[in-house]
Amino acid sequence: MGRRIVEDIQQGFAGGLNTSADSSQMSANEVRRAENARLTEYGGIKKRLGTQRMHASSLGAINGGFAWMQPTTSYHFVAANGLIKTAPIGSAPLTWTSLSGAIATTGLVDFAAFRDGSGEIVYIADGGPLNKATNSTATVNIAGTPSVVVSLAVYNQRLYGVDGVTQKVYASSLNNGDTLGNTGSGGIEAVIRTFGDQECFAVKTLRSSLAIFHRSGISRFTGITVDDIDIEAGVQGFSEQVGTIAKKSLVAVEGEVYFFSEQGFYRLSETGLECISLKIDTVPRNISSDVISRIVGAHDKLRHEIRWYVPDVGVYVYNYVLKAWSGPWTGTYKSSGVRAMWNTEAAGSLPSQVFIGGTDGYVRLCDPDTGLDDILSDGTGGSAHTMIVQCHRMFFGDEASEKALRWAYALADMRNSDNPYARWKCNTGTSDYTLNVGTSESNEWGTGTWGTGTWGGSETDLYEVQGDGRGFYYDFFLYDDGPGETLFSRIRLEAFDMTRR
Repeated sequence: MGRRIVEDIQQGFAGGLNTSADSSQMSANEVRRAENARLTEYGGIKKRLGTQRMHASSLGAINGGFAWMQPTTSYHFVAANGLIKTAPIGSAPLTWTSLSGAIATTGLVDFAAFRDGSGEIVYIADGGPLNKATNSTATVNIAGTPSVVVSLAVYNQRLYGVDGVTQKVYASSLNNGDTLGNTGSGGIEAVIRTFGDQECFAVKTLRSSLAIFHRSGISRFTGITVDDIDIEAGVQGFSEQVGTIAKKSLVAVEGEVYFFSEQGFYRLSETGLECISLKIDTVPRNISSDVISRIVGAHDKLRHEIRWYVPDVGVYVYNYVLKAWSGPWTGTYKSSGVRAMWNTEAAGSLPSQVFIGGTDGYVRLCDPDTGLDDILSDGTGGSAHTMIVQCHRMFFGDEASEKALRWAYALADMRNSDNPYARWKCNTGTSDYTLNVGTSESNEWGTGTWGTGTWGGSETDLYEVQGDGRGFYYDFFLYDDGPGETLFSRIRLEAFDMTRR
Protein backbone atom coordinates (compact mmCIF):
# COMPACT_ATOMS: atom_id res chain seq x y z
CA MET A 1 0.00 0.00 0.00
CA GLY A 2 1.41 3.40 -1.00
CA ARG A 3 2.09 6.34 1.22
CA ARG A 4 -0.86 8.58 2.04
CA ILE A 5 -0.84 11.79 0.01
CA VAL A 6 -1.37 15.04 1.96
CA GLU A 7 -1.59 18.62 0.74
CA ASP A 8 -1.38 22.20 1.97
CA ILE A 9 -2.57 25.28 0.11
CA GLN A 10 -1.79 28.97 -0.09
CA GLN A 11 -5.42 30.11 -0.40
CA GLY A 12 -4.62 33.22 -2.37
CA PHE A 13 -2.80 36.19 -0.86
CA ALA A 14 -5.60 38.50 0.31
CA GLY A 15 -4.40 38.32 3.93
CA GLY A 16 -1.15 39.99 2.93
CA LEU A 17 2.03 40.27 4.93
CA ASN A 18 2.14 38.91 8.48
CA THR A 19 5.47 39.25 10.25
CA SER A 20 4.02 39.10 13.75
CA ALA A 21 2.13 35.83 14.19
CA ASP A 22 3.77 32.53 15.01
CA SER A 23 4.15 30.36 11.90
CA SER A 24 1.52 27.94 13.18
CA GLN A 25 -0.99 30.79 13.66
CA MET A 26 -0.82 32.35 10.21
CA SER A 27 -3.88 32.18 7.99
CA ALA A 28 -3.83 30.25 4.72
CA ASN A 29 -4.01 33.51 2.71
CA GLU A 30 -1.17 35.31 4.52
CA VAL A 31 2.52 35.46 3.64
CA ARG A 32 5.62 35.81 5.76
CA ARG A 33 7.49 37.85 3.16
CA ALA A 34 6.32 40.11 0.32
CA GLU A 35 9.39 42.06 -0.75
CA ASN A 36 8.93 44.14 -3.91
CA ALA A 37 5.43 42.71 -4.24
CA ARG A 38 1.93 44.18 -4.14
CA LEU A 39 -1.52 42.76 -3.56
CA THR A 40 -4.31 42.87 -6.11
CA GLU A 41 -7.90 43.67 -5.16
CA TYR A 42 -8.82 40.08 -6.04
CA GLY A 43 -6.36 38.50 -3.63
CA GLY A 44 -3.40 37.78 -5.91
CA ILE A 45 0.16 38.93 -5.38
CA LYS A 46 2.41 40.31 -8.10
CA LYS A 47 5.75 41.90 -8.65
CA ARG A 48 5.80 45.68 -8.37
CA LEU A 49 6.64 47.73 -11.42
CA GLY A 50 9.75 49.90 -11.62
CA THR A 51 10.68 53.57 -11.37
CA GLN A 52 11.81 56.18 -13.91
CA ARG A 53 13.74 59.42 -13.53
CA MET A 54 11.75 62.37 -14.81
CA HIS A 55 14.78 64.51 -15.79
CA ALA A 56 18.38 64.02 -16.85
CA SER A 57 20.27 66.16 -14.31
CA SER A 58 20.06 66.25 -10.53
CA LEU A 59 18.07 69.11 -8.98
CA GLY A 60 20.03 68.92 -5.74
CA ALA A 61 18.81 67.20 -2.59
CA ILE A 62 14.99 67.14 -2.53
CA ASN A 63 13.13 67.61 0.75
CA GLY A 64 9.56 68.22 -0.41
CA GLY A 65 7.19 67.52 -3.29
CA PHE A 66 3.64 68.44 -4.31
CA ALA A 67 1.29 68.39 -7.31
CA TRP A 68 -0.64 71.59 -8.04
CA MET A 69 -3.61 70.48 -10.10
CA GLN A 70 -5.08 73.23 -12.28
CA PRO A 71 -7.88 73.23 -14.91
CA THR A 72 -5.44 73.66 -17.79
CA THR A 73 -1.77 72.96 -17.01
CA SER A 74 -0.85 71.30 -13.71
CA TYR A 75 2.57 71.47 -12.08
CA HIS A 76 5.01 69.59 -9.90
CA PHE A 77 6.50 71.64 -7.06
CA VAL A 78 9.64 70.40 -5.32
CA ALA A 79 11.85 71.86 -2.64
CA ALA A 80 15.39 71.11 -3.77
CA ASN A 81 18.77 72.50 -2.77
CA GLY A 82 17.18 75.49 -0.99
CA LEU A 83 14.93 76.51 -3.92
CA ILE A 84 11.39 75.93 -5.12
CA LYS A 85 11.40 74.32 -8.55
CA THR A 86 8.37 73.76 -10.79
CA ALA A 87 7.65 71.73 -13.93
CA PRO A 88 4.47 71.03 -15.90
CA ILE A 89 3.09 67.59 -15.12
CA GLY A 90 3.65 65.27 -18.06
CA SER A 91 5.86 62.57 -19.47
CA ALA A 92 9.62 62.54 -19.03
CA PRO A 93 11.79 64.47 -19.49
CA LEU A 94 10.42 67.35 -17.42
CA THR A 95 11.70 70.91 -17.80
CA TRP A 96 12.23 72.60 -14.43
CA THR A 97 12.07 76.29 -13.51
CA SER A 98 13.92 77.51 -10.41
CA LEU A 99 12.03 80.27 -8.57
CA SER A 100 13.83 83.10 -6.83
CA GLY A 101 13.94 83.16 -3.03
CA ALA A 102 15.69 80.74 -0.68
CA ILE A 103 13.93 78.22 1.54
CA ALA A 104 15.22 75.74 4.13
CA THR A 105 17.44 72.88 3.03
CA THR A 106 16.80 70.80 6.16
CA GLY A 107 13.61 69.20 7.43
CA LEU A 108 10.65 68.13 5.30
CA VAL A 109 8.83 70.91 3.45
CA ASP A 110 5.00 70.93 3.41
CA PHE A 111 2.68 72.34 0.73
CA ALA A 112 -0.99 73.34 0.47
CA ALA A 113 -2.98 74.81 -2.43
CA PHE A 114 -5.18 77.78 -1.42
CA ARG A 115 -5.88 81.43 -2.25
CA ASP A 116 -3.95 84.58 -1.35
CA GLY A 117 -6.84 87.00 -1.76
CA SER A 118 -6.26 87.50 -5.47
CA GLY A 119 -6.01 84.02 -6.94
CA GLU A 120 -4.96 80.40 -6.59
CA ILE A 121 -1.55 79.87 -5.02
CA VAL A 122 0.62 77.19 -3.40
CA TYR A 123 1.67 77.83 0.21
CA ILE A 124 4.93 76.37 1.45
CA ALA A 125 5.95 75.63 5.05
CA ASP A 126 9.69 75.13 5.57
CA GLY A 127 10.09 75.74 9.30
CA GLY A 128 10.29 79.52 8.98
CA PRO A 129 7.71 82.19 8.05
CA LEU A 130 5.14 81.15 5.46
CA ASN A 131 6.07 81.15 1.75
CA LYS A 132 3.95 81.03 -1.40
CA ALA A 133 4.45 80.43 -5.12
CA THR A 134 2.85 80.04 -8.50
CA ASN A 135 4.47 77.99 -11.24
CA SER A 136 6.68 80.97 -12.16
CA THR A 137 7.13 83.24 -9.12
CA ALA A 138 7.73 82.84 -5.39
CA THR A 139 7.34 85.02 -2.31
CA VAL A 140 9.31 83.87 0.73
CA ASN A 141 8.91 84.80 4.40
CA ILE A 142 5.48 86.48 4.20
CA ALA A 143 5.39 89.33 6.73
CA GLY A 144 3.23 88.81 9.80
CA THR A 145 3.07 85.01 9.57
CA PRO A 146 4.42 82.75 12.35
CA SER A 147 8.17 82.23 12.25
CA VAL A 148 8.27 78.43 12.43
CA VAL A 149 5.41 76.96 10.35
CA VAL A 150 5.96 73.26 9.57
CA SER A 151 2.57 71.80 8.57
CA LEU A 152 -0.37 73.18 6.56
CA ALA A 153 -3.97 72.23 5.82
CA VAL A 154 -7.01 73.89 4.26
CA TYR A 155 -10.36 73.65 6.04
CA ASN A 156 -13.55 75.72 5.82
CA GLN A 157 -12.09 78.45 3.60
CA ARG A 158 -9.10 79.02 5.86
CA LEU A 159 -5.47 77.99 5.78
CA TYR A 160 -4.29 76.35 9.01
CA GLY A 161 -0.78 75.74 10.28
CA VAL A 162 1.23 74.57 13.29
CA ASP A 163 4.85 75.09 14.26
CA GLY A 164 5.90 71.85 15.97
CA VAL A 165 7.33 73.69 18.98
CA THR A 166 4.32 75.28 20.72
CA GLN A 167 0.71 74.42 21.52
CA LYS A 168 -0.58 76.94 18.98
CA VAL A 169 -2.72 76.44 15.90
CA TYR A 170 -2.72 79.28 13.39
CA ALA A 171 -5.48 80.10 10.91
CA SER A 172 -5.87 82.67 8.17
CA SER A 173 -8.77 84.96 7.47
CA LEU A 174 -11.34 83.68 4.99
CA ASN A 175 -9.79 82.89 1.60
CA ASN A 176 -6.49 84.67 2.21
CA GLY A 177 -3.60 82.46 3.31
CA ASP A 178 -1.26 85.44 3.59
CA THR A 179 -2.93 86.29 6.91
CA LEU A 180 -2.06 82.97 8.59
CA GLY A 181 -1.75 83.67 12.33
CA ASN A 182 -1.84 87.43 11.75
CA THR A 183 -4.55 88.54 14.19
CA GLY A 184 -4.31 92.15 13.00
CA SER A 185 -5.39 91.07 9.51
CA GLY A 186 -8.19 88.69 10.49
CA GLY A 187 -6.03 85.66 11.15
CA ILE A 188 -6.36 83.41 14.21
CA GLU A 189 -3.92 82.19 16.85
CA ALA A 190 -5.34 79.56 19.22
CA VAL A 191 -3.61 77.72 22.06
CA ILE A 192 -4.56 74.03 22.25
CA ARG A 193 -4.18 72.52 25.70
CA THR A 194 -6.21 69.36 25.28
CA PHE A 195 -3.39 67.26 26.70
CA GLY A 196 -1.52 69.84 28.73
CA ASP A 197 1.84 71.02 27.47
CA GLN A 198 1.97 69.18 24.13
CA GLU A 199 3.30 70.67 20.92
CA CYS A 200 1.18 70.63 17.78
CA PHE A 201 3.12 68.83 15.03
CA ALA A 202 0.68 68.48 12.13
CA VAL A 203 -2.77 69.34 10.84
CA LYS A 204 -4.97 67.48 8.35
CA THR A 205 -8.56 67.87 7.18
CA LEU A 206 -10.80 65.10 8.49
CA ARG A 207 -14.04 65.36 6.51
CA SER A 208 -16.08 67.90 8.55
CA SER A 209 -13.35 68.81 11.03
CA LEU A 210 -9.65 69.51 11.35
CA ALA A 211 -7.42 66.94 13.04
CA ILE A 212 -4.57 68.41 15.10
CA PHE A 213 -1.76 65.97 15.84
CA HIS A 214 0.26 66.25 19.04
CA ARG A 215 3.21 64.08 19.99
CA SER A 216 0.89 61.82 22.01
CA GLY A 217 -2.67 62.73 21.17
CA ILE A 218 -5.08 64.05 18.57
CA SER A 219 -7.39 67.03 19.00
CA ARG A 220 -10.38 67.91 16.87
CA PHE A 221 -11.13 71.42 15.68
CA THR A 222 -14.45 72.42 14.11
CA GLY A 223 -16.05 75.66 12.96
CA ILE A 224 -14.98 78.69 10.97
CA THR A 225 -14.19 81.38 13.56
CA VAL A 226 -12.20 81.32 16.76
CA ASP A 227 -15.51 81.28 18.64
CA ASP A 228 -16.48 77.99 16.99
CA ILE A 229 -13.57 75.94 18.36
CA ASP A 230 -14.64 72.50 19.56
CA ILE A 231 -11.69 70.38 20.61
CA GLU A 232 -12.35 66.82 21.67
CA ALA A 233 -9.97 64.17 22.95
CA GLY A 234 -10.90 60.64 23.90
CA VAL A 235 -14.34 61.29 22.37
CA GLN A 236 -15.41 59.42 19.22
CA GLY A 237 -12.37 57.20 19.68
CA PHE A 238 -9.69 59.90 19.49
CA SER A 239 -6.86 58.72 21.72
CA GLU A 240 -4.89 60.54 24.37
CA GLN A 241 -1.96 58.18 23.75
CA VAL A 242 -1.65 58.14 19.96
CA GLY A 243 -0.22 61.10 18.07
CA THR A 244 2.62 61.70 15.66
CA ILE A 245 5.74 63.71 14.95
CA ALA A 246 5.84 62.31 11.40
CA LYS A 247 3.94 65.14 9.73
CA LYS A 248 4.47 63.88 6.18
CA SER A 249 3.17 60.42 7.06
CA LEU A 250 -0.37 61.87 7.08
CA VAL A 251 -2.35 60.66 4.05
CA ALA A 252 -5.97 61.68 3.47
CA VAL A 253 -8.21 59.08 1.80
CA GLU A 254 -11.96 59.57 1.35
CA GLY A 255 -12.49 61.63 4.50
CA GLU A 256 -10.11 59.58 6.64
CA VAL A 257 -6.49 60.15 7.64
CA TYR A 258 -3.88 57.42 7.71
CA PHE A 259 -0.63 58.11 9.56
CA PHE A 260 2.32 56.70 11.46
CA SER A 261 2.66 56.89 15.23
CA GLU A 262 5.39 55.44 17.42
CA GLN A 263 2.91 52.64 18.20
CA GLY A 264 2.31 51.77 14.54
CA PHE A 265 0.25 52.80 11.53
CA TYR A 266 -3.28 54.12 12.18
CA ARG A 267 -6.51 55.03 10.45
CA LEU A 268 -8.37 58.04 11.86
CA SER A 269 -12.00 58.71 11.01
CA GLU A 270 -14.64 60.89 12.62
CA THR A 271 -15.93 57.84 14.45
CA GLY A 272 -12.70 56.50 15.85
CA LEU A 273 -9.06 55.53 15.71
CA GLU A 274 -7.88 52.12 14.52
CA CYS A 275 -4.42 50.54 14.46
CA ILE A 276 -3.95 48.92 11.04
CA SER A 277 -0.46 47.48 11.50
CA LEU A 278 -0.90 44.70 14.06
CA LYS A 279 0.15 42.06 11.52
CA ILE A 280 3.41 43.91 10.84
CA ASP A 281 4.04 45.37 14.29
CA THR A 282 7.64 44.15 14.06
CA VAL A 283 8.15 46.99 11.56
CA PRO A 284 7.23 50.01 13.74
CA ARG A 285 8.98 48.44 16.72
CA ASN A 286 12.24 48.42 14.78
CA ILE A 287 12.06 51.97 13.44
CA SER A 288 14.68 54.14 15.11
CA SER A 289 13.21 57.15 16.90
CA ASP A 290 15.62 59.51 15.12
CA VAL A 291 14.12 58.75 11.68
CA ILE A 292 10.40 58.79 12.52
CA SER A 293 10.05 62.43 11.46
CA ARG A 294 11.32 61.47 7.97
CA ILE A 295 8.57 58.95 7.19
CA VAL A 296 6.58 60.11 4.16
CA GLY A 297 3.41 58.72 2.58
CA ALA A 298 1.19 59.02 -0.48
CA HIS A 299 -2.06 57.62 -1.90
CA ASP A 300 -2.19 55.54 -5.09
CA LYS A 301 -5.82 55.91 -6.12
CA LEU A 302 -5.63 53.51 -9.05
CA ARG A 303 -4.46 50.59 -6.94
CA HIS A 304 -6.21 51.51 -3.66
CA GLU A 305 -2.86 51.66 -1.89
CA ILE A 306 -1.32 53.87 0.76
CA ARG A 307 2.46 53.81 0.63
CA TRP A 308 4.88 54.82 3.36
CA TYR A 309 8.61 55.17 2.97
CA VAL A 310 10.42 54.05 6.12
CA PRO A 311 13.96 55.51 6.12
CA ASP A 312 16.73 52.99 5.44
CA VAL A 313 14.18 50.18 5.02
CA GLY A 314 12.00 50.87 1.99
CA VAL A 315 8.31 51.33 1.22
CA TYR A 316 5.50 49.44 2.95
CA VAL A 317 2.18 49.30 1.13
CA TYR A 318 -1.30 49.08 2.68
CA ASN A 319 -4.15 47.98 0.41
CA TYR A 320 -7.19 49.55 2.08
CA VAL A 321 -9.67 47.43 0.11
CA LEU A 322 -8.16 44.19 1.39
CA LYS A 323 -6.94 45.82 4.62
CA ALA A 324 -3.66 44.01 4.12
CA TRP A 325 0.06 44.79 3.71
CA SER A 326 2.94 44.07 1.37
CA GLY A 327 6.56 45.19 1.22
CA PRO A 328 9.10 46.40 1.79
CA TRP A 329 9.83 47.76 -1.66
CA THR A 330 13.58 48.07 -1.86
CA GLY A 331 15.88 48.83 -4.80
CA THR A 332 15.66 52.49 -5.81
CA TYR A 333 13.09 53.15 -3.06
CA LYS A 334 15.77 52.32 -0.50
CA SER A 335 18.91 53.64 -2.22
CA SER A 336 17.75 57.07 -3.48
CA GLY A 337 17.20 58.61 -0.03
CA VAL A 338 13.46 59.30 -0.37
CA ARG A 339 12.42 62.57 1.31
CA ALA A 340 9.17 63.26 -0.54
CA MET A 341 6.31 61.23 -1.95
CA TRP A 342 3.22 62.70 -3.60
CA ASN A 343 0.42 61.80 -5.97
CA THR A 344 -1.18 63.56 -8.92
CA GLU A 345 -4.79 63.51 -10.05
CA ALA A 346 -5.72 62.21 -13.50
CA ALA A 347 -5.04 64.99 -16.01
CA GLY A 348 -5.52 64.87 -19.77
CA SER A 349 -4.17 61.56 -21.03
CA LEU A 350 -2.26 60.91 -17.79
CA PRO A 351 -3.69 58.69 -15.03
CA SER A 352 -3.30 59.34 -11.31
CA GLN A 353 0.34 58.73 -10.51
CA VAL A 354 2.74 58.58 -7.56
CA PHE A 355 6.16 60.27 -7.50
CA ILE A 356 9.13 60.20 -5.16
CA GLY A 357 11.96 62.70 -4.66
CA GLY A 358 15.24 61.84 -3.00
CA THR A 359 18.44 63.22 -1.62
CA ASP A 360 20.12 62.26 -4.90
CA GLY A 361 18.14 65.09 -6.53
CA TYR A 362 15.84 63.11 -8.84
CA VAL A 363 12.07 63.05 -9.12
CA ARG A 364 11.00 59.55 -10.11
CA LEU A 365 7.73 58.24 -11.46
CA CYS A 366 6.56 55.13 -9.64
CA ASP A 367 5.07 52.27 -11.67
CA PRO A 368 5.88 53.20 -15.26
CA ASP A 369 5.03 50.50 -17.79
CA THR A 370 8.18 48.52 -17.06
CA GLY A 371 9.58 46.23 -14.44
CA LEU A 372 12.97 47.94 -14.23
CA ASP A 373 14.12 50.38 -11.55
CA ASP A 374 15.67 53.80 -12.16
CA ILE A 375 15.10 53.97 -15.91
CA LEU A 376 16.59 57.16 -17.31
CA SER A 377 14.38 60.02 -18.47
CA ASP A 378 14.97 59.07 -22.12
CA GLY A 379 13.63 55.57 -21.49
CA THR A 380 16.98 53.77 -21.55
CA GLY A 381 18.87 51.95 -18.82
CA GLY A 382 17.34 50.64 -15.65
CA SER A 383 18.19 47.84 -13.25
CA ALA A 384 16.38 44.74 -12.08
CA HIS A 385 14.86 44.27 -8.65
CA THR A 386 13.81 40.98 -7.10
CA MET A 387 10.37 39.98 -5.88
CA ILE A 388 10.47 37.55 -2.96
CA VAL A 389 7.26 36.00 -1.67
CA GLN A 390 7.30 33.50 1.19
CA CYS A 391 4.05 31.59 1.63
CA HIS A 392 2.70 30.69 5.04
CA ARG A 393 4.47 27.68 6.53
CA MET A 394 3.09 24.41 5.13
CA PHE A 395 2.42 21.80 7.85
CA PHE A 396 0.10 19.65 5.68
CA GLY A 397 -2.40 19.39 8.52
CA ASP A 398 -0.05 17.66 10.98
CA GLU A 399 2.98 19.44 12.42
CA ALA A 400 4.25 16.22 14.05
CA SER A 401 4.34 14.07 10.91
CA GLU A 402 7.25 14.01 8.48
CA LYS A 403 6.44 14.73 4.84
CA ALA A 404 8.22 14.29 1.52
CA LEU A 405 7.32 16.91 -1.06
CA ARG A 406 5.99 15.33 -4.27
CA TRP A 407 4.61 18.16 -6.41
CA ALA A 408 4.06 21.89 -6.26
CA TYR A 409 1.34 23.57 -8.31
CA ALA A 410 0.89 27.26 -8.97
CA LEU A 411 -1.81 29.32 -10.64
CA ALA A 412 0.17 32.15 -12.18
CA ASP A 413 0.41 34.66 -15.00
CA MET A 414 4.08 35.23 -15.76
CA ARG A 415 3.53 38.41 -17.81
CA ASN A 416 6.78 38.35 -19.79
CA SER A 417 9.04 37.54 -16.88
CA ASP A 418 12.20 35.77 -17.99
CA ASN A 419 13.80 34.46 -14.82
CA PRO A 420 11.32 33.26 -12.17
CA TYR A 421 12.19 30.44 -9.82
CA ALA A 422 10.93 28.65 -6.73
CA ARG A 423 12.69 27.62 -3.55
CA TRP A 424 11.63 25.46 -0.69
CA LYS A 425 13.26 24.73 2.62
CA CYS A 426 12.73 21.72 4.86
CA ASN A 427 14.66 19.67 7.42
CA THR A 428 16.86 18.08 4.77
CA GLY A 429 17.91 21.31 3.07
CA THR A 430 16.99 23.80 0.38
CA SER A 431 16.06 23.25 -3.27
CA ASP A 432 16.01 25.82 -6.08
CA TYR A 433 14.34 25.34 -9.43
CA THR A 434 15.05 27.91 -12.10
CA LEU A 435 13.14 28.28 -15.35
CA ASN A 436 15.11 29.22 -18.45
CA VAL A 437 12.43 30.65 -20.67
CA GLY A 438 12.60 29.59 -24.29
CA THR A 439 10.29 29.59 -27.27
CA SER A 440 8.77 26.21 -26.53
CA GLU A 441 5.39 25.94 -24.88
CA SER A 442 6.72 23.17 -22.65
CA ASN A 443 9.30 24.51 -20.22
CA GLU A 444 11.43 22.54 -17.80
CA TRP A 445 11.79 23.82 -14.25
CA GLY A 446 14.37 21.85 -12.33
CA THR A 447 13.72 18.13 -12.65
CA GLY A 448 10.01 18.51 -13.31
CA THR A 449 7.88 20.05 -16.02
CA TRP A 450 6.53 23.50 -15.21
CA GLY A 451 3.24 23.68 -17.06
CA THR A 452 2.44 23.19 -20.70
CA GLY A 453 1.26 26.72 -21.47
CA THR A 454 3.22 29.64 -22.82
CA TRP A 455 5.39 31.24 -20.14
CA GLY A 456 4.79 34.97 -20.24
CA GLY A 457 1.32 34.76 -21.74
CA SER A 458 -1.58 36.99 -20.69
CA GLU A 459 -3.66 34.28 -19.02
CA THR A 460 -3.38 32.58 -15.64
CA ASP A 461 -2.16 29.00 -16.10
CA LEU A 462 -1.48 26.04 -13.85
CA TYR A 463 2.22 25.31 -13.50
CA GLU A 464 3.62 22.08 -12.05
CA VAL A 465 7.02 21.25 -10.62
CA GLN A 466 8.38 18.08 -9.09
CA GLY A 467 9.47 18.42 -5.47
CA ASP A 468 12.04 16.78 -3.20
CA GLY A 469 13.27 16.72 0.39
CA ARG A 470 11.72 15.61 3.68
CA GLY A 471 10.61 17.56 6.72
CA PHE A 472 7.90 18.24 9.26
CA TYR A 473 7.03 21.41 7.36
CA TYR A 474 8.01 23.24 4.17
CA ASP A 475 8.70 26.95 3.62
CA PHE A 476 7.88 27.75 -0.01
CA PHE A 477 9.25 30.86 -1.77
CA LEU A 478 8.61 32.52 -5.13
CA TYR A 479 11.32 34.66 -6.73
CA ASP A 480 11.40 36.83 -9.83
CA ASP A 481 14.25 39.15 -10.78
CA GLY A 482 13.15 39.65 -14.38
CA PRO A 483 11.45 42.68 -15.97
CA GLY A 484 7.88 41.32 -15.95
CA GLU A 485 4.96 41.83 -13.57
CA THR A 486 4.53 38.24 -12.44
CA LEU A 487 1.17 37.46 -10.82
CA PHE A 488 0.57 34.51 -8.50
CA SER A 489 -2.98 33.54 -7.53
CA ARG A 490 -2.71 30.28 -5.61
CA ILE A 491 -0.09 27.70 -4.55
CA ARG A 492 -0.68 24.03 -3.67
CA LEU A 493 1.88 21.57 -2.31
CA GLU A 494 1.36 17.82 -2.43
CA ALA A 495 3.48 15.45 -0.33
CA PHE A 496 3.77 11.88 0.87
CA ASP A 497 3.01 11.39 4.56
CA MET A 498 6.08 9.61 5.96
CA THR A 499 4.24 9.14 9.32
CA ARG A 500 5.41 10.06 12.79
CA ARG A 501 8.78 8.72 13.84
